[in-house]
Amino acid sequence: MITYQNEKCTNVLEIMDYCLAAPVRDPAFSAIGKHFENCLSCRSEWEKRGKLKERIKSAVMREAAAPQSLFDSIRRQIRESR
Repeated sequence: MITYQNEKCTNVLEIMDYCLAAPVRDPAFSAIGKHFENCLSCRSEWEKRGKLKERIKSAVMREAAAPQSLFDSIRRQIRESR
């Protein structure tokens, strides 16, 4: 387990998820980017969170498409309820 004792690390960790979701040109990203140049622990955490975000996004995209049978069933139920 990594221990973050530096106040800058604590601040970076607090905004890290926001920065992962924000556009790269967000000013907060450039601030933590400078921190990553000197902090291997935070940079490693950034990479882990980025990979996790991509895995979650990929899983959601795989599950996003409903099967045609579900659409057919819903349409049938709508017609029957009229």
